Formats: sequence, structure tokens, C-alpha cells
Amino acid sequence: VSTQSTGGNMNATQGKTVRIGCWSGFWGDSSFGAHQLVHQTKELDYLVGDYLAEVTMGILARSKNKSTSEVRGGMGEGGYVKEFIFSVWKPLMKEIIARNIKVVTNAGGMNPVALKKAIEEVSRSAGLNVVVAAVAGDDITENYHEKKSNGDIFPYILEGEEEHIPEDKILMSANVYFGAEPISEALKAGAQVVVTGRCTDSAIVLGPLIKEFNWELNDYDKLASGSFAGHILECGCQATGGNFTDWDLSYKSGWDNVGFPIAECFSDGTFIVTKPENTGGIVTVATVAEQMLYEIHDPSSYILPDVIVDFRDIKLQLISQSHGPGRVFVSGVKGRSPTPYYKVSSTLLDGFKTEAQLMIGGIDAVPKAQAVAKSIISKTCLLYTSPSPRDRQKSRM
Repeated sequence: VSTQSTGGNMNATQGKTVRIGCWSGFWGDSSFGAHQLVHQTKELDYLVGDYLAEVTMGILARSKNKSTSEVRGGMGEGGYVKEFIFSVWKPLMKEIIARNIKVVTNAGGMNPVALKKAIEEVSRSAGLNVVVAAVAGDDITENYHEKKSNGDIFPYILEGEEEHIPEDKILMSANVYFGAEPISEALKAGAQVVVTGRCTDSAIVLGPLIKEFNWELNDYDKLASGSFAGHILECGCQATGGNFTDWDLSYKSGWDNVGFPIAECFSDGTFIVTKPENTGGIVTVATVAEQMLYEIHDPSSYILPDVIVDFRDIKLQLISQSHGPGRVFVSGVKGRSPTPYYKVSSTLLDGFKTEAQLMIGGIDAVPKAQAVAKSIISKTCLLYTSPSPRDRQKSRM
């Protein structure tokens, strides 16, 4: 890891650049991110959004067999993320199409085909003819037990620990984590919007890069690099100081308008991490490095359906921070052939409801928590077009 600051573009092979911005790290992330990336970037090729944490699949599974009139809480018929329609696509579709920005998202959840139809309907009502592709086939709920009895589904052993598969619970859903290949094929076929069900988080970035650079599916170093770019972007503002050990450095530039991450990608697999100008948060070697280590287990073997990524020789170099947003150059990602298996995410009815809380710990936990609370209140007020004194009085720390 290098913190050396240099000028210029570190990419050795000048040529085509593909710019990808990520507006969502999970369902519940601010939809403001999509608006920021579209309105505050002059050049953007792809807009990607990740909605599907494992717990999200459990939430969406409850709506899997419900009609439009029966679903609640931002969900669409059959369990897709309807919030994408009214918070992202509907208000931004005209500018997205006018600027030829492609959109890739896993907001399809349990029913990507239904989301595809909803996007087409909203677009037609606005006089737009949009080519939308849905990547389906990840849902194996109906034949899960058959596959399990045939030995096609078995527990995953990670670092000596075997995942237990309960036998006495009601199965609500079972979904395979797809990789990037079907996304790239949909884009090659002319799709302007690609919606998926369960896929790996990084696939929504790797898919566009395979298409744009014509990468071969056995060029594992490049697939690993594209997957790593997806890994950095997939959690949204975690890479731009939103979830950072030295949080006070990030907070100084503002969290209520924190910048959402952008990857400027090159054909050799290298890329630059940055964010829109005049936004809060920071992009440094440290913010990118912390996201690099997020949920990877063995850094020599980050297992994906497309490739196994080796993080051990990755180099991060700060190339600009004095003027404008920080820029970190990423190189040295290695990859090797994937396993012959797919991971399956299943949800089971266990008779419990979940309760969540936000825990903030570590050094200076109290002022950090106060900063988070203040930023949430400030951001909420910014979402109102004309916040009244009464709105603010309802907020307490």
C-alpha cells in the first residue's frame, strides 16, 4: 500500500475509460445517491445499485406470493424493490436515457421479470422506448429439496466451520448467486437497463466491464480486477469515508452530502476510485483499504462464481487530493479459475421477528455517535423541499 501522492493518470495503457458510479449499498441506503451521481458528474457510463443483503432476501421473500395490492413498504409484486421505480428510475429516466447512461441493479430481488415490466410501463407513460433486460433463473425454491436430496446442495465449509442446514424449518426462498456473464450478455444484446435477482454484489460492475472491454471469461486477472472494482463500489459510501476508522477526517467535509463512489476503469484491469466534486466524505488509500477488507475472509481466495480473487498484491496509490475529490489508483489484482459451484442463499421461517439497532463503538464512540445522529437529522431536513420549524422540532438527539 502506497500513500505517495503523484499527479496524472497512473494507467499505463491510455485508451478507453469506463466510468461506473454506485448509488446504493443496500436496500435502505439513500436514493439521493443516484441523483447525485447523475446531476453532479459530467461523464458517467454506468449507474449501478446494490440492494440485496441476505436479510433483504428474507424481507422480500415475505412478498413473493403477494399481488401489487397486498405488498407494503417499498416492495413490488412478487418481491422486487419497488423503491427503485419511484425513487430512482421515474425521476431520473429522461436524463439517464438522454445521456446514454446504462443502469444495472439487483433490485429485481425475488421477481426481476416483474420489475422489468414495471420499468417498461413507467417509461412508456413518459414517452420513452427503453430496452430493459431481466436476468432470471436464480430462484431454485421449487426444486430446492430435490436438489438437496440428490446431493447437489450441500453445506459450505469456511475456515473449518460447516454451515448448518436446518431440516425442521419451512423454506421460504432459495436463490443462487449468479455471476457477471448474464449481465454482460444482456448489455451486449442492447439492453439499456439490466435488472437481476440474486447475484454477487460485484457482478453488477464486472458485467459492464466484460462487455465494454470484451474481456474473455478465462482472463482471470482482468475478471478479478473488475470484481475488485465491484467490491469497492458495492457498499456505496463505505469507500468514501462513510464507514471509516478515522471518521472525524471524513466528517469534516460533511456527511449530509457524502459523495457516492465512482470507479474509472481501464482495459488492463486497473482503475481509479473517486467521487463527484463538491461532495462530502473523503477518498484516500485508507478509506479504500478498509473497504477492501470488508467481508472477504481469506484474502488469497475471495471466491466468486466468475473468478477467485487474490488480494495479497493489490497496490493502492493516492494520485490526487489537493484539488477536488481524492483519487486512488488500484492495480495488482490477481485471479484464478473459479470453483465449479455456486453459493445459495436460503431463507427459513423460524417464528421470530428481527429487531435492529445501530451500534457505534471504538475510540471516541460518543462524539462519533453524535456526529452520525446530527448528520442523519441534517440529511433528513435536506430531503424536504421546504422544511418547517415543526419538522425540525420533532428531531431529537
